[in-house]
Amino acid sequence: MTPDEFRDLLALLGWTQGDAARILNRDFALVRRWASGKKAVPDEVAEALRRLAKEKGGD
Repeated sequence: MTPDEFRDLLALLGWTQGDAARILNRDFALVRRWASGKKAVPDEVAEALRRLAKEKGGD
């Protein structure tokens, strides 16, 4: 997952990076690294976000 896709999915879900950290039970600094591309989004997180976005009606 690219940082752009990660940020787009958060926006589609209506989540801030802080929301994502809380909901995904991850450290905010880690979520910020995902969003900036400094650290790769784990596959299981990427898949969960894609699934949630699809359920919400996004692509």
